[in-house]
Amino acid sequence: MSQQDRINVVDDSIITVANTPKTRQVKVWDVLVRVTHWTVAAGIIANLLFTEDGSDLHAYVGYTVVGLVVIRLLWGLIGTRYARFTNFFPTPTRLKHHLSNLSARRVDEQHLGHNPLAAQPL
Repeated sequence: MSQQDRINVVDDSIITVANTPKTRQVKVWDVLVRVTHWTVAAGIIANLLFTEDGSDLHAYVGYTVVGLVVIRLLWGLIGTRYARFTNFFPTPTRLKHHLSNLSARRVDEQHLGHNPLAAQPL
């Protein structure tokens, strides 16, 4: 086995690449969700740290953030599958199943989007 066929794991054990599961990248969050999320975050940081209270720039940034939140709320109603608010809210059964798997330290199924526990505060 060559050095390229091995991967060092955190606990310094060696596993072969052939034994690792095949994974594929899935883009869950669409461009609108990503742009609104990071632009709102940047706007809040800008208004907190870099703009002066009451300045025109502070107001423009604030209005932009409010507009983006409105767009995101509308997109949560009519957007793509994972952007919709109906995908966020877990059923009690899914939440109970997820919590029991966590407490037993069992591997739970892969969740695209929010897992039932992460979606709880939403």
